[in-house]
This record gives sequence, structure tokens and C-alpha cells, in this order.
Amino acid sequence: MKNINSTLQALSSAIQSGWKASEGRKRSTFNNLDLAASAKSARCSLSLLRGLMQGNLDVEKAALSLVGKLLSTELFESASETLKDVREGILVAYQGHGDDETGPTSLFSLLRLPIPSSSVSLDPSLQTIISSYFSHALSSVVQLGVDRSLLDGSFVVALAAPGCFASWIPHLTALPVKTVDTILKRNYMLLTTISVNPSSPLSASLLLDIRFFALRSLLLSSDVDANAFWEQCMKFAGSYIKASAASGTEGSSDVLLNCFSDVVHCAEQRQGDGDLMSGPSWVAFCEYWLVIARKACNIETVDRVVHYIQKSPSSSKAVIPPSSSTGQILRNADVSHEAAKICAGFLQMTAFLDSTNQQGLHSEVSSSVDSKLKRSAERLRRSVIKRLEKPSPEDELLRSLLKELVYCIQSCPVVDADSTITILDSLFHLATSGLDIQKANTCDEAYIHLTKAEEAIQTYSSSTADQNIEKNVANYLRCTSGAYFNVAGSLFKGEKFGLAIRFLKRACPLAESSLEKYELATSKIMANGNKEHTDGDEDKDQEVWASHKVQLYKRWELLGVCYAKLPDRKLAYEAFVKAIATFPYDGNFSSTVLKDPSLDVFSTPEYRSLGTLIDRVTYMGAAELFLEKDTSLLRSLQGLPAEVTVAILERQVSSLSDSKWKPAIGKVVEALLSDLLSVLGDDQSIRRAKLLITQLEHIYYSGNTIQMFHVEEISSEIRRLLDLASNASPIDRHARLHYSALAHLWLALLMHAEPSSNSQDAVLSHSNEAHGFLASLLSSISSRSSSKVVKEAALPTKANGKAQAGVKKRPAAKPTRAPVLKTPRTPARPVAEEITRNDTVVAQELLDLLSVTRKHSTIASVINSLFFVGIVVELLGLMGHTYAKMQLLVIARQLAAEIDGAVDVQIEASIDFGYELVKLGKVNQAIEVYTSALKSFGKGKLPTSHFVLLQLRYAEALAITGDIAQSVAMYEEASNSCDLLSSEDKAPSMLVRTRERVMAIERSATASVVFGTIQLTKNTPAMALKSYLQALRLLNRSVDCLSKLTTPKSPAEPNGNQDPFSTSDLKNALDDVAASEPPQIAYKRTLLGGHEWRVASSLFDVMFTLSTVYFMRGSYREAEYFAKQAEDLARCTNSPAVLCRALSRQSELLLFRGRLDEANEKLEQASTSIRPTEALIDSAETSRLKGDHFQKLSLASNASQMYEAAAKTLEEIGETFVAFDYQNDGRRKSNIASPKSPQSIKVPVAPTLLALILKQHIWLLRDDEENFDDLLQRFTALPQSADVQAQANSLLGRLALHNIHERFLRDMALNSLAESTVALPMGMLCEGVTMRPSSRDVVEALNGAEEIYSTGLDTFYERGSITHMRESAVSLALVKAFQAALGATGKEGPAMAARFLDLASSITLQKELVECIQYKFPELGFDDLQWPSFSPRAPQVKPHRQKKTIQNIFDDSDDEEESEQDGHMRKYWESVMKRHSSEILADQGVPRSELDRLPPNWVVVSISLTEDKSTLLLSRQSANKEPFIFCIPLRGRRENDDEEHFTFDDAVAELKDIISCSDEGTRQASRIGKEDKEGKAAWWAERKSLDERMKSLLENIEFCWLGAFKTILAQPTRIPPDIIPAFRSRIEKVFKDMLKPHEKKLKKTKFKFESCLLELFATLPANCRDEELEDIVYFILDLYHFHGVQISSADIDVDVVGVDLRTAFEEHHRRTRGRIVPDPDAHTFLVLDKNVQGIPWESIPILRGKSVSRIPSISFLLDRMDLAMVQRGLAPTDASEEIIDRVVVDPSSAYYVLNPAGDLSGTEGRFKDWIEKMRKVGWEGVVGRPPSEQQLLNALSRKDLVVYFGHGGAEQYVRSHKIRHLQQCAATMLWGCSSGALRDMGDFERIGTPNNYMLAGCPTLVANLWDVTDRDIDKFALSVFDKLALQPEEVKKWKTGKKCAADCRTSVVTAVAQSREVCKLKYLTGAAVVVYGIPFYL
Repeated sequence: MKNINSTLQALSSAIQSGWKASEGRKRSTFNNLDLAASAKSARCSLSLLRGLMQGNLDVEKAALSLVGKLLSTELFESASETLKDVREGILVAYQGHGDDETGPTSLFSLLRLPIPSSSVSLDPSLQTIISSYFSHALSSVVQLGVDRSLLDGSFVVALAAPGCFASWIPHLTALPVKTVDTILKRNYMLLTTISVNPSSPLSASLLLDIRFFALRSLLLSSDVDANAFWEQCMKFAGSYIKASAASGTEGSSDVLLNCFSDVVHCAEQRQGDGDLMSGPSWVAFCEYWLVIARKACNIETVDRVVHYIQKSPSSSKAVIPPSSSTGQILRNADVSHEAAKICAGFLQMTAFLDSTNQQGLHSEVSSSVDSKLKRSAERLRRSVIKRLEKPSPEDELLRSLLKELVYCIQSCPVVDADSTITILDSLFHLATSGLDIQKANTCDEAYIHLTKAEEAIQTYSSSTADQNIEKNVANYLRCTSGAYFNVAGSLFKGEKFGLAIRFLKRACPLAESSLEKYELATSKIMANGNKEHTDGDEDKDQEVWASHKVQLYKRWELLGVCYAKLPDRKLAYEAFVKAIATFPYDGNFSSTVLKDPSLDVFSTPEYRSLGTLIDRVTYMGAAELFLEKDTSLLRSLQGLPAEVTVAILERQVSSLSDSKWKPAIGKVVEALLSDLLSVLGDDQSIRRAKLLITQLEHIYYSGNTIQMFHVEEISSEIRRLLDLASNASPIDRHARLHYSALAHLWLALLMHAEPSSNSQDAVLSHSNEAHGFLASLLSSISSRSSSKVVKEAALPTKANGKAQAGVKKRPAAKPTRAPVLKTPRTPARPVAEEITRNDTVVAQELLDLLSVTRKHSTIASVINSLFFVGIVVELLGLMGHTYAKMQLLVIARQLAAEIDGAVDVQIEASIDFGYELVKLGKVNQAIEVYTSALKSFGKGKLPTSHFVLLQLRYAEALAITGDIAQSVAMYEEASNSCDLLSSEDKAPSMLVRTRERVMAIERSATASVVFGTIQLTKNTPAMALKSYLQALRLLNRSVDCLSKLTTPKSPAEPNGNQDPFSTSDLKNALDDVAASEPPQIAYKRTLLGGHEWRVASSLFDVMFTLSTVYFMRGSYREAEYFAKQAEDLARCTNSPAVLCRALSRQSELLLFRGRLDEANEKLEQASTSIRPTEALIDSAETSRLKGDHFQKLSLASNASQMYEAAAKTLEEIGETFVAFDYQNDGRRKSNIASPKSPQSIKVPVAPTLLALILKQHIWLLRDDEENFDDLLQRFTALPQSADVQAQANSLLGRLALHNIHERFLRDMALNSLAESTVALPMGMLCEGVTMRPSSRDVVEALNGAEEIYSTGLDTFYERGSITHMRESAVSLALVKAFQAALGATGKEGPAMAARFLDLASSITLQKELVECIQYKFPELGFDDLQWPSFSPRAPQVKPHRQKKTIQNIFDDSDDEEESEQDGHMRKYWESVMKRHSSEILADQGVPRSELDRLPPNWVVVSISLTEDKSTLLLSRQSANKEPFIFCIPLRGRRENDDEEHFTFDDAVAELKDIISCSDEGTRQASRIGKEDKEGKAAWWAERKSLDERMKSLLENIEFCWLGAFKTILAQPTRIPPDIIPAFRSRIEKVFKDMLKPHEKKLKKTKFKFESCLLELFATLPANCRDEELEDIVYFILDLYHFHGVQISSADIDVDVVGVDLRTAFEEHHRRTRGRIVPDPDAHTFLVLDKNVQGIPWESIPILRGKSVSRIPSISFLLDRMDLAMVQRGLAPTDASEEIIDRVVVDPSSAYYVLNPAGDLSGTEGRFKDWIEKMRKVGWEGVVGRPPSEQQLLNALSRKDLVVYFGHGGAEQYVRSHKIRHLQQCAATMLWGCSSGALRDMGDFERIGTPNNYMLAGCPTLVANLWDVTDRDIDKFALSVFDKLALQPEEVKKWKTGKKCAADCRTSVVTAVAQSREVCKLKYLTGAAVVVYGIPFYL
């Protein structure tokens, strides 16, 4: 086997190298002889194996593999020898012995294997081997035969001999058919390409035999291409004929006939393959065969071939559309096929004649009498016509013959009816038979023939005395008109519209003339009393002429269509009008019109086409020809019955409903309405009233202010007309109720369209009236209802003046000028009740009528009107009339439930009704409504758009209740249902297409909202925001769609308010919404069934949701932006309730910002936007906010009144809306549970708002025991939703902490705790101390407070306000401190407290980061119409060519590396998102392992301020050390604090004053002249004074606030282990001496100061101030005190203890001098909360000159460390022993922006030379001109360092959200004024440019906290550059790889700290510069 394998490997190598034996000399790598010898050796080995393993098929497989490789290398000799061995092996395998033949095996014998007996079963593997053998054998034999010139007749014999492959096929049953086919096709290719080799000159006959054998073999395969096969047959035959002719061979025809016969015989043997002997190629082959047979005079073969051709099927049997190109090809093939048949027949006959030598045939015609001649001529004519029906080549001869016949007949002296008919029939056939629509001359001939027909009729009418001449002429004209029409129809189908017009212009007048003559003839016959012509065939005659009337209308219509195709719209219009006028209006039409005013007669099948034509004519006249008033068909319909004219004009009006948005349509509609009113009289009062309602609709949509003055007149006329129908038929009385309600609904809309002081009252009044009429209508169509039932079922109507029991009565609406359908002056009975009383009498009669058909036209009209109710419903909601809105929704649901086919109406009303319940907080009731609606839809139906919306709203309600699983399931069901909705892409009009488009967008927007709601419930607000923004973009798209259907107006004045929105990605997210103006929907009425109001309502909901979510997140500017957008849109849409809500939201935001005056102003605007008497939820919200405002002003009494008013308002609303709690089923109830009934359960309205009100009120009255308990009980009784629980946790936590402070005050031992500095850990270990009972109670209370805050922390993080979150986190840290003071904290207490402080510092920023990451890798190809999905989509990242590392940006390496880096950045940001979006658990902090990653020279200090700004909380964290926290009160810590208290507000006020004065001084500098020395001196004096004030302020902050505890800010220090024990002993000795008087008390206790505390105090200098030593003294005394050692301050001489303590410190420093040293390259990170971020902490004395930078939180610091790992090629999760203490910045990859505004010439001059030098070493940038936004973005994303010298932080050149969305950001230096300032936002977190860079992933940012002068800051910058070695020669070293070692580099933070001193104003300028992020070193 080794020998065989080596041979196979050698052959494989030769094959792979392309080596061939024939090219062996050219390729020297392999040798023929060597390979042949190897093959021979392998043969021997195989022979040995056969001997050892006899019958083993694996040996033969290996041998065949060897043969295959030998053939591939063209070693055919070796291959054939091997095949002989294989042949023997195969024979042994299936017959047990070798070949029976003796002697050597011949070459051709390889092509045969003996067929086994039937008893032998062949193994499948053996069958495979046999097939492979035959394939290789043929290849080997052919090649050797060619080479040796052995191919002769014996080869052909061997191919077909017994045992060949063909005979083996039936025995190879295990082989797949495809395998056999492959072998056969391979053999075919091999045999047919033998002649390609010029070295084998075969004879033509031998080559023919081989090729036809190949063809016969190919027929054995299962798949044969018939066309290719027969073409190949002819090709081979042609080659043979050519070769035979060249060689002079005779008898070639007989040879070919034999070959053809054999092939056809084989083809016939194929079973079930009839297609092989069909088709054009088969026919062509037969023709070829036929020619050869004819040449050979082989009559038998000729007959056979003709038989094949005749029975061959044609292509026309295939069902192919006539218009398709395939059909045309097949028809052409059919013609060819038929021609072949004919030719075959001819050829057959020719052959026959040739064979029999016949001379031809003759016929003899005898003459006859004239009658026989005529009959013969007629028979001839008919035969000719019959032949002409089927096109043939002799058609032209036949037509000539027919013309001669016509000429002969016309030549007869007598012209009678029979001859005229014969002439007309002949001419008609001549006109049609010769017509070829592609040839204009044939059309001319047809026209001439038809004109001759007209002449024949004229001749007949003038030359005969036939008594029926008039009637006959009429019929002849009718037929001639029909002939013209038929030709025109053919031309029309062929799209020859111009030619068709020529014929139609004769067809239409002839048709009219014939009809006139027929009617005249008929009238004469009837007048003469001749009955013989009115009986018998008269009925049939009438049918013919009735059909002709219809055809007349259609002919005019077709003429119009042809004109329109040209296009010639004017002539088309005239033809269409003529068609409408000639339509056969019968009595049925008139009776249908008069029977039911609500019925559209054109909707019936028999008149539908006429309605379509009227629509077309109307549109052409109005929108294309601009006929305006002449569009009306009134003048064209003269003579028609009035009811017909009315119906047509009504249809014209309705047809324009889809085009009213076009400017030219308004006047047309007005004209049509005017014409209709002129025709209609009081006898059709209902129809006239309906018309007037249409006029109201037109006035509303047109916005015509002049017509608005006629609204009152129109409304009065409608009332009068409807009163006329009060005693009419049941249908009319039914319609009266319907149209009365409809009129009031339109009047409500019209009152809203013209805003006035009383428009709200008018809208509400009309909606209530409409509700009353709808209630009466419900009573009319419900089964056997009575007046009493109607009263009980209908909900109370506010306009009635009587409220339902238990429902508070609202004040009556003020008198208004608004038009109403005035009722008779009997005010004692409401309108709806009066109508109910009058119409109950006919209820049964109407029910009997409706029992016949529930889909009566009036009912159908009611369904359409119920959809229209949705417009008013949305409008009422926007105006704040929620009760009236829900009334209409209830009655709409009830009506829809009673009407068949109104399921969609019921679902839509249920959706809106349930959604209103959700907004009222009645979510469970809403779920019941949705469930009922889902049941009403029924199972098995295809979903509708409304059903999908229902499922979505149901999912939303489930999510609000917290049932996430069911909510997601329902959402997915809605998505699946949406996929089943039918597409409306081919809608007939733009209006319908737009409607469908808007509905699809609305569905997607609703889906996005619901998805966002579910995500909020799942506590993933970032995903929720993304979905809400998607919904907003979709709604803006719908606004764009709607705007296309509005009349263009003059451009509005541009909005002067600039969009302040630059802090997030919302500009991108909102597209056009965030640009300048809100969507302008008001007064752009789009005829889309109220979609504009629905879209507006949805926009409001989404805007308020976004504002709320951003507000809860703490993003003030985003929340304010959406609130202002809602305000603008509310003003545009005249939506007072929404306006109130928007103003209230802005007021709340301003309250949180601390801008109380502005907040109060907004509140006043909100209060005046709605009526003060209305009890609205918005009113309650306004009262709540007023209470908050008073509370912030410390006006507790006023605040309490407002909270009471707000709660009372909600209570009144709850009582008002309680009736809706029981309207869960759309069907009417026999009774309704009253609020007092046992089954009524009082569900509070707006429970979340009520919780807010009660929470604030309870906190306000926390010390009022009388009212406190009642309020708290009400609060705890609220439904415990997630939002309510969040408010409860906030309230209970604050109350618990308040009670603890109260206990402190009451407990003598603990009353100083709130004013004492507390450490965590406590700082002292104590043994033997027992906690006092009072302290134990306080500890229990603290534990309770901790539990409350801890359980609510996660809820606050996702659901609660950001202020709640921050308050909870800081309060928990404070609780931990108090617990530590009482010795009750656990081991994890310090870590948890530090975590809470860290969390409180940047909650909003962390949430914004999570949101931003989603936009750093945007998806490609995502359409907002695609519903959000809970299953993740595969991310598609935009190609983003950014730097692979910060130090190497423009590296032109391949894209694969770029993609790899993108993948690293994606993983990096995924880890960041995971870190910042992880669930916040109260018992966990940042994992210890994460903190231990910090370098040992780093320390993180967090500084926070409590809510009351009375206490500082400082935490210190570093690697491998427990956190340490100081809780430092800002007053009461020292004895003289009452006199010299330096509060936080004092410090902030002083800082603001210094900065303000500095800014003013900077502005005044430009006004001082160059020669004004005094002015300059005064200016500098002022600057220096401010500098001193700044220095003093910072020193006071350190001294007054921190004192001795400032050491928590000290740099990381290395302290030898022996120092702290000695220091502890010395300090303990000082206090032991002090406590000697209390030695007895301390006898059983043991105190020990903790090392962590002493390590901090050990760094306090010995020369510190006395007050700082006092801080230590009092701190330690408090420690003793809290441990139960009561020491009176009077017993202690603090001064003496202070002196002893100073001595101890002096001794300590003398002993440790030189041993306590800071860590090398020590660095401090400051985590500052929003209150202290404005203070330049870096410049207080203890931090001045030190390496200090700012970070938002420890998580952000860990992010930057992960970024540094990514720079090093490591994943964030990789373990690394390398200390990550910096990011790497390549100084040669930098970008600069110098003086972009062009007004800092001094700065440009100071840096220009330096910039020019840096440019030469690779820096890029701009000088003296502004950069483009893309330039800056590219620099930030592709460079390592960006330096900016200009105004501000470059905000004017690049938008903030663009920076936030960068995948990576360069280290940046912004030297502009206030570039690093974070603006104070009150209770919200600060905002500013640094946040944008932090969110972009910027590792290091250098910026200024306030405005500075250019010269001083330039000096500062130059100093930093010098210290960082940013000089050309040093930068060059980086490029050449000669950069200095890492230990020799300087940190940018250190450079900044050391450069403060170079400024002239060391504090005013030097303290302004701060650094954000982690350092880089250069």
C-alpha cells in the first residue's frame, strides 16, 4: 500500500503542477519514464493485493483511482494496462473467475464486460466501480486508438457490442440517475470530439457512425435537450455531406437516411418523453430529412416524415398570455409549423407526381340559369368570406374576388334589401379582413369600404319604395355604426388611438342617427295602427335597440378615451360628457334615487361604470381643464329627469372629495353645490339637508372665512329641512337622526376652526347635541327598545343641564354666537330626549324594515359617519373635553355593536376609549375594554389595520400593569397581524395612497411607542428613548405626507427662537422637528378622516412622553425642548388643554432649575389657557405645581392650599368619570351601576399624579399630626404601580430621615451628632462599651431608613426622578455615616457609602452615555417603518475609517486591520455600556477587583453636598485599601461658627461675583486706550484685587469647610509600617492625659485609633492653624462621646489639648522627616457632584500645584483605563500585569485650530511661528478661519491630539451630538473662555462641553472653568507646551522612534498644575484651567 500511495501522491503532484505526458519536455520537474515505472510498480502491488485479498473491491477502487490520475497525466499506455487488470478483478468480483477468452486482452475488449446472469446480484459498490471502469476505459481506448490509428469499423462494432456500457445500464440499478447521465454525456463529448485531433484522419463514414452512435447513447440519458439534439443531428449530417462531396463518395443520402432512421427509432423508444419529438428543431430536422428523402426518391421515407410533421403538436396549445413576448414567439412558431405542414404536403404531392409522371388535372364548368348563378355567386361569396376568416397567403386574391362580386352586385339595375344587405356584409368583411393595425394604408382601405357602405345605404334609401325603408335604414345605419366601432376597437386594442378616433367620429353620429330614425319609424308604425310589425319579433327587436342604446354610450366613452390617450383633454372631455348624456337612464334609476337619500345609486353594479365615468369627467374639468364653474354637468343634462340630474351632480361632488386638497377644486365644489341647491327642493328635504351638511364640510376644509359667516344660516336651514322629515317614512326618520348628529359634528369642527373666546363652549355644546342624536339613533336601531331604556343606556349629556346621580354638575356653557340646530323653545326637555319620544313610535316599523337587510344604505352611511366621529373625538381630546370625548366613544361603540359590518368602527372606538381610560389611570378597565373588543373581532378573520392597533394598545396597557410577558406576547401578535395586512400600493388616488401611507406610518409609530413603554417597564430607558424617538420621526413623516394634501399658503414668518438643542443626538433623531418650527397641522385639513388630528394627538403624546423620560433622566434641555415643541404645536392647533399641559411641564422644569419667577409666569399662562371652572387633570397638575412653587418660597400655608385644591380636583374628576368604569362592552346595557351601587369600585383618577400631590403635601405637613395621618393613609391606599412605589419610597425615606434628626434633637447624648464630623470607618476601635437604649432605637430607625432607600434605589434609577435618585444615594451615605458614628455599620459600610456618593455625582451623564453608545455604531439600511423587535438584529455598522490607535491615525494599512480595530472599539463600548447600564443593587458597589485595578499612585476623592447644603461628604478610594469617608458639617463644628459661619451659598455667591467682575473687566479692557495709563493701572489693580479675592476664597473653602480633614485630599503617600503605631501611641497619650478625670468611667473600656484615620492625620503639617488642631480635638472627643463616654466640654481645656497635640505633631514630623514621601507621579482624581463642580478645587492650598484631574465617576475612570488597554491591543476584559496609568498620545499626530473667528490677532501672533514649525513635523490645522464641522470631527476621531485657540469650546463649529456619537476621540485642549464650564441647572446635573467629550470617550480634556484674558492664558498654554516638550525637535523624535523613555516624560496634568504659577493672575487665570480625564505623558 505504501508503494501505491507514493505513486498516487507523485501523480497528484504532477496533476497539481499541470504536467502532461505530451508536454513532458517542456516541464522538467517530472519524467515520463519515472512516472510510468511508478505506475508499473503500483500495478504489481495491486496484483499482489488481489492475490492476497481476492474479490476485495477496495483494491479495484484504488486501481481505478490510479487509472484516473494516469489519464489526467496522459499516461494512456499505463492506464490501459491497469484497466486490463481491473477488468479481471471486476470479472472475478461478480462471476468468480476471470475472462473466459484466451490470449491477451485486445484494446477494444476493454469496452465490454460480460453481462451477468439474472441470478447474480450486484453490490452497489461494485456497480459504482463498473461505471467508473467503463468511463475510464472509453477515455483510454479513444486516446490510444487515435494515437495508434486503430480506430476503424471494429471500434464502432465494439462500442455497440454485447457487454458495452449501454447494455449494462439496466443492471446498474443502484446508481443514481444523475451518475448514469453524467457518464453518458461524458462519453458523448469524448466520441464527438475525436476529429479534433488532426493526427487521426478518420473517414467520413466512420466519423458519422461514431457520432450517431454517440447521439443514440445520449438518448439513453434521462434529460435530453430536444432542440440541441436535433440541431446536432443536422450538424453532423451536414458535416458528412460536405466531406462526402469533397471525396466524391456516392450513396451518402442512403447512409444518412439509415442514420436518421436509427436515431428516430431510438427517440421513439424513450418512454413518456413526447416533448423530444416536438418543437421547432424537430420540425426543422424533419424538413431536412424530407429533403434528403425526396432527393433519394424514397417515397416510403417521405410519407413517414410527412406523417411525423403532420402529427407534430403546435406551440399554441400552451396557455400563454396573448400580450406576452413568449406568446408572440410561440405564435410565430405556429405559423412556421403550419407552413412546414403545407410545404410537406406540397413536397409529398410533388414526389408522388414525380414518381408517377402524371401531367396534371382539369375541371369543366358549365353554364346555368341566372338564379343558379346568383346562388353560386352567393355560395362563392360566403366561401370567400369563410376563407377570409382565417388568414392565408391567398387572402389578397380572395379579397379581390370579393370586391369584384360586390361590384357586380352594385351593378345590378335593381337595388333591394337583400342586395343591400349582401353589399353591406361584403364591405364589412372587406373592411375587417384586410385590416392590419400596423399598416396605415389598410386602415384607409377599411375606412373607404365603410364609407362605401354608407353610400350603399344612401342609394338604397333613395332608390327603393320598400314600405319598411325607414326601419331598414335605421338598422343598416346601426350595423354600419357597429362596423366602424369594431374597427375602432381593434385599433384601440392595438394602441392606435389616432386612427381609432377617425372611425369613432363616424360611429357615434351614425349610432345617434340610427336611433333617431328607429324611434321615428316605430312611432309612425304605432300611429298607423299597423300591429303586424309590433308582434312576433318585436321583443327581440327591442332588445337589439336597447343594447344599441348602451352601445351608443360606450362608443362616446371610447371616443373620449382615445382623445385622452393622444392626449387631447378638451375633446376627450366633450366626448365623455356626450356619453353621460346618452346613457340609457331608465325608471329603475330614478326610483332608486328617490327611494333612499342615503343611497349612492352609482355603487350598484349596473351603474358603477357610469359613476366611474362621471368621476373622470369631473376631475378632468376641475383639475385638468380648469373649467371651474363649467365643470358642473347641469347644462349638459338638459332634458333628463330632475332626480337623474341630482344624482349625477351629487356624484360629481363626492368624486372631488379625494381632490379637495388641490387649489382649483374649491370653486368647482362651490359651483356644484350651488347647482344642486338650485335643483333640489323641499320635496327632497333629507337629500337637501345632506347637501347642506356637505356644504359645511366644504367650508371647513376650504377654510373660507367669508363662507364662515353663512354657517349659522346653513345650520338653521338644515334644522328646518330635517323637521320636515319628522313624519316621513321610517327610513327618512332614521336618516333625520343620523344627519342631525352629523351636522352638529361638523358645526363643532367649524367652531374650533375659528378660535374665539367662546369657541370651546360652542364645540362642547355641539358635541353634546351630536351625542344626543346618536343616542336616539341607537334607540331606533336597537331591538325593541323603549324610551326608558334609551335614557338608562345613554350616558349623561352635559349640555342637558342635568347630571347623572353621583356626577358633579358642571357650570352651564356661556351664551355663544355659534350656530346650532335650534330646537323649539321648550327647554324643559333636552333635545335627545325629545327626539327619542317622537321616534319611539316608529321603532318597531323601522326594525321590521331593517330585518330585511341589516346593511341598508342608511346603516352603511351611519357606519361612515361613525368613522367621522373620530375627528371630533380627537379634537375634543386636544381641547381637554375628555368627558364629552368619552361620551361620543361610548355611543359610537354601542352603535357599532348594533350594526352589522361595523366591527372596525367598534374596534376603533374601543381603542380610543381604552386609551382614554389608560390616561386617566384606569388601566384595568382599559384592559377589559380591549379584551371585549378582541372578542368582538372574531377568530379566523384576516386582521385589519384597526385590529393591529387594538393589539398594540392592549400590549401597552399590559405593560403599564407590569405584565411584561403578556405584553411582549401581544406585541408580537400585533407584529404578525401587521405582516398579514394587504398592501395598497396601487390605490386609485393620491388621497387614498396617502391615507394608507399615513395609516401605515401611524401603526409603526404606535408600535414604537408601545415598544418604548414595554422597555420602560423592563427598566431599559435607553431602548425606550430610542423607540420614542423613532415614533416621533415617523409622526413627522406622516405630517410630511399630510402636508402634500394641503393648499399652499404664503410662507409663514420664520421662527425667531433658535433651537438651543445641542446637547444630545436628538437633532439627528428628530430630523426636521428639531430644526426650527414644530409641525404645522392647524388649518391644514387634509380630508383624511381626521388623521391630521390623530397625528397631532399622537405627536403630543410622544412629545410629552419624551419630555417626561428626559426629565426623569435629568436631561433638562431635552425635556424643555420637547415641552416647548408641544407648546408651539398646541398654539397652532388651538388645543388649550395641551397648551396648559405643555406650559405646566415647562414650569416644572423651571422649578427644578431654581428659576422660580419664570416658573410662576409659565404657571399663570397655563392657568389662563383653560377655563377655571373645568375640572381637568391639567388643572390638578397646575395646582400641584403652584404648591411646589409656594413650598420653594417657604410659603407653607399657600402650598398646602394648592395641594388640597389639586387633590380635590382629581376627586371631582373621579366622581365625574366613574360612570365609564362600567362601559367595558360595546353593547348597550339595560342599566348602569351607579357610583353608589355595591358593584362600583372607586378607581382613583391619575394615581401617579395623586401620589405626587399627596407626597408633597405629606412632606409639607410632616409635623402636623392632625392631617398627616389622613394624608398618609390616602397615599398608602393608592394602586401600587411602579411610579407610585417610586414616590412612596422617596416619601418614606425622607420621613424616616426626618424622624431620625428629630430623635437626635431630643436625645441629649446624640443631639450633637448632626453637627459633628463623622468618619467612616469610625476611626476608633472600642471594646467593652455597651450601646445605650436610646442609641439602639436610633440605630433601628437608621436601619429602617436604609432599608427604605435601598429597596427603592433600583426603582429610582430607572423610574424615578433624577433628584430622587441623587437624594436617595446621598441619604444612604449619610445614614451609613450615622450608623458608623453609633458603631452600627458593617464591614461593607464604607464601600457602600463611597459607592453611593460616586453614583450620585453623575447619574444623568451615565444614562446619556448608555443612550449615546447606541448611536456610535448605527445600523445600515434600517427603516423607521420597521417595527422595533425584542429579538436582536444583526448589527450593520457603517464603514468608519478611524484610527487604529490614538498614536497612529493615518496608517494606510489594509482594511482588514481597520475592521479589526472597529471590532475592538465595538467591544470596548459594549463593555462600557454593560458597566453603566448594569442593575444598581443596594448591597453592591463597584467590585473590589475593579478598584484594585487602579495604579498605586492614583487616589479618587469624591466630594458631595447634602440636599440642604449643610454637610460635605468626602470619600477617598484607592487600590487595595478600604474607602474612607468624612461627613463634615459646614457649620456648628467650631465654637465661633455662629459668628463667622462661611456657608456654601456664601462661597458660591463670592465665586460668581468674582467671575462676573472679571468678565466685566475683560469687556472693559477693549475700551481703554493705549495711552490711558491711569485706566490701565486701574484696570490692573482691579484684576489683582479679584485675583486676591479668588485666592482668599479658595483658602477659606479649605480652612472653613475642611479644616484638619483636608488631609483626605492629600496625595498618595508612602508611610513606613513603624510610623503609624508610634504616632498612635503619641496621640493616645495626649487624649489619655486629657481623660484622666474620667479614668474610672474608662476602666472597663479600651479605645484604639484606627490606622486609616491616623494615616490621614499623619500628613497634616505641624505648623497647621490652631483651628485645625481643634477640629481634631473635637472630632476625637465626639468619638468618645458616641462610644458612651460622656465628657463635658467644660471639663476640657481645648487650648491646652491643642498645644499638646501640636507638640505631638511636631515630634512626629521630626521623627519621620524624609521617611513620609508622596508616591512618585502621584495623581488625584476628583469626583464632584453638581453642587461643587463650579469650584476650582485644584487650586485650594492642599491641591495647588499637584497633579489633579476631574472625572464624572469611578466608572468613567475605569472606562478610560479600558480605552488605554484597547490602545495596547488588549480587550477590556483581558488580564494584564501592566499598570495602566495613562493613555498614549502621539504628539506628531495632532490638529490645531488657531483664531478661527479672526479676532484674536494677539493669540495668533504669539502662536503662529510655533504652529508653522509644528506643521513641518506633521501637525495639521487651520489658522485665521473657521474649520468645517467635518474637519473638526475628522480631527477628533483620527488624530491623537487636538489643540484649539479660540472663543469658547468650539461649540460654534461642531454640534454637541456629533461629538457624542464619535467612536473615539482625541485628547483635546480647549483654551477658549469657559470651555470647561458646566452650567448650573438647579436640581438637574450641570451641562456643558466637557460632558460631550466625556461621552465621546475623550481620554483627556484641558479646558477653562470661566472666561480668561487671552495674553495670560496664552502664557499658560505655552508653559504647558514647554513642559510637555511639544517642540518640533522633540516631536520629530516620536516620528523617528527616538522618543524619550516613559520615566522621563511629563504628565499633562502635572504640566497644567505647574503652569499655574506662570500666569500674571495666578488664581484668576491660573485656577481657571482644569483637566478632565486621565493623564497622558509626553
